Amino acid sequence: MTRALTGIVVSVLAGILTHTIAPTPARADYQDFDQPPHDYWKRPLGDPFTRIKADLEAGRITLDGSSERAYVTSLLDRLSIPVSSQLLVFSTTSLQLRFKHGITGHQGNALGDATAKGVTRTPIELSATVQDLARYPAATSDVLPHLLHEHQVGFVNRLIAAVYRTRSYLHEGGGTLSPAHAERLDDQANILTRYLLFADEAALPAGGVTGDAAFKQAFLRARKSAKDGTSLRDLDGKTRLFKHRCSYMIYSQAFAGLPREVKQRVYRRLLAALSTANPDPAYAYLPPTEKKAILTILEETLADLPTARGILPAR
Repeated sequence: MTRALTGIVVSVLAGILTHTIAPTPARADYQDFDQPPHDYWKRPLGDPFTRIKADLEAGRITLDGSSERAYVTSLLDRLSIPVSSQLLVFSTTSLQLRFKHGITGHQGNALGDATAKGVTRTPIELSATVQDLARYPAATSDVLPHLLHEHQVGFVNRLIAAVYRTRSYLHEGGGTLSPAHAERLDDQANILTRYLLFADEAALPAGGVTGDAAFKQAFLRARKSAKDGTSLRDLDGKTRLFKHRCSYMIYSQAFAGLPREVKQRVYRRLLAALSTANPDPAYAYLPPTEKKAILTILEETLADLPTARGILPAR
């Protein structure tokens, strides 16, 4: 149940963001997720939801069931998700998407029931209960969590594509990459590196983004600091999201678990992109001072970067 629900949520988000950000080819050049070598349904689970489910079933933890709000809040607390990160979500048939894509019939405030004759639609009457903000963990939906959520999902989309391709290529080659597959992994590493370094980041609107104070405080609690106090989580909010344009997602378990064949390629490109001795024109938007600051943070906070440095010539 946990895997299925998580898979549905991730698939929906990935589908929406892939459609709007990074169109995918008609046919992927890797095996389906439920086929070898991926075998999605057979892999052991280690996600936070699965661990909490096991703890609940074993009686090691309990959640506050006194009300809907208390239950959700206690679950968020167990997952270390701040209430201030609450998102207002839009259905794919919301008004703004209908204007953009010509979709007719808003389905967000309706229940659908599949029958032999098709889907019957039952409108949901908005009531005082539905509109009562006291039911929700927070009465707000700040723009900053939305921006960071989109960034994180975009990163995971690209990372999963790289992982699935790496597995498939190694499976096809009996553990060895062919020249053609190695070249494709080079492309995947380049895509990930550009995303990590915010190469295609859209400028913030005039006046920037302030962000909710409570959310910013919670977000900064997880910062990893260099000796000089700088961190990849340091927010800018004026013209861009971060002061040091290298994604904090590089510390994620997802990135840590990248196959060696693609991870080393990402590190090669990342370090080359941050070079001030031989600057890459593709990363000219990063001034030398910012490149040096990012590299210092990475060297002092990313455990396996020194090993990766050994695969490159000295700067």
